[in-house]
Amino acid sequence: MVASFVGTTGASLILVRPLIRANERRRHNVHVIVFFILLAGNIGGALTPLGDPPLFVGFLHGVDFWWPARYLWLQTVIVSVPVLAIFLIVDLWLFRSETTPAQAPSEPLRLRGLVNFVLFGAIVAAILGSATWKPDIAFHVYTVNLELQNVSRDAALVLIAIVSLVLTRDEHRAANGFTWEPIREVAILFAGIFVAIAPVIAMLQAGQAGAFAFLLHAVTAYDGSPHEAAYFWLTGLLSAFLDNTPTYVVFFELAGGDPKR
Repeated sequence: MVASFVGTTGASLILVRPLIRANERRRHNVHVIVFFILLAGNIGGALTPLGDPPLFVGFLHGVDFWWPARYLWLQTVIVSVPVLAIFLIVDLWLFRSETTPAQAPSEPLRLRGLVNFVLFGAIVAAILGSATWKPDIAFHVYTVNLELQNVSRDAALVLIAIVSLVLTRDEHRAANGFTWEPIREVAILFAGIFVAIAPVIAMLQAGQAGAFAFLLHAVTAYDGSPHEAAYFWLTGLLSAFLDNTPTYVVFFELAGGDPKR
């Protein structure tokens, strides 16, 4: 649930350190991190564009903000409930096999930096505002069309991040083991992916006349309707090694690039 509001990366950064500390005295604790990665890093974040980068990219392409919550909540439940149940069984079994009971953490779990909840609300407001405010003003920078509402949203997000840095005490981040390295690595990775994917998108937009005409045939049935099974397997295979965000972009364009369809 946290991942749907702060993103899978954000939820992992916030929660993984307390989770490690809470289980560090246990003899069997590796499974806790494995299931945490599955729940917070993969399954979590499926209910809003704030939660997962591909959903946010879809939102930027015109997909309604609440579309994931309306159409993905059941799939989220179907996947998360069995994973939680399996974790509970494995965790109880391993806990009972430990020869010495795990001691309670020396420090209680505390929640600090509460001002950031207000800033989370500001982030949601900025994103929703960019979806509803349409001033029809745009700037063209190196063939890229930048709409005013999107520029304003991104500027607001940067400002909110700066305010968080100013208002949150450094010792709170230090106590949680916060570093910029994971965010820096993700930024570099996605910058490279989206630069490299630009010609791929252009070829997909060419449709039947493009180099990926064979892929268009593979995901289209004889009557012209989408071949759902092909979409399911191809998106799964591609996202397994390319990442789910560029995969979303590729198949969104392959499906026509129209969020209303």
